[in-house]
Amino acid sequence: MHPLENQIILKIESQCSDGVFSGNDFLDIGTIELTNEALHQLNKAGTLKHIFDGIYYKPKFSKLLDKELSPNLEELVLAIARKNEWVISPTGDFALNTLGLSAQVPARIVYLSSGSSCSYEYGRQVIIFIQAPLKEINFEHYESKLLVQALLMLGESYRMENDCLKLLGKNFSSVQKELILEDTVDTYKWIRETIIKVCKNQ
Repeated sequence: MHPLENQIILKIESQCSDGVFSGNDFLDIGTIELTNEALHQLNKAGTLKHIFDGIYYKPKFSKLLDKELSPNLEELVLAIARKNEWVISPTGDFALNTLGLSAQVPARIVYLSSGSSCSYEYGRQVIIFIQAPLKEINFEHYESKLLVQALLMLGESYRMENDCLKLLGKNFSSVQKELILEDTVDTYKWIRETIIKVCKNQ
């Protein structure tokens, strides 16, 4: 095995991850050309498996199910975003369902993205990325993204009653609320005002 290939495997194993990877995830140990070639060779050797578009995963076998496990979908989405250097966020539909404001489970796998709108076929599923303004998705914390997208989905004209503020607030710990408040200073004024109400409502 080439030394760079060995370094890649050691890095994957040291992270104790069931993750999905591209050459961009190993730029600390080699150039993009060299890491892509190393991943290609590891795929040929059966150590890693190629999914699409320069994305790979380390196969795992389940003795309980007696079959090889498919890569985690969320890990796949994150790997696509890292490879393309995108900021991504869940959609408003997903956020409303996750935060308990809607019982409707999104039927499609859709993410908002700072990149161009596109889609990826993965088995029988299609992963869709829709371009969105950075002002709506560029937050450090996942909880911030959920809350902003939920509020955007409801709209500025939605009358946020006290019960709804409390329901939203129950999704986040005190620490998370503080992080959300720090994270959303530069969002739209009406969203910022509502976030303050959600985070301060007891």
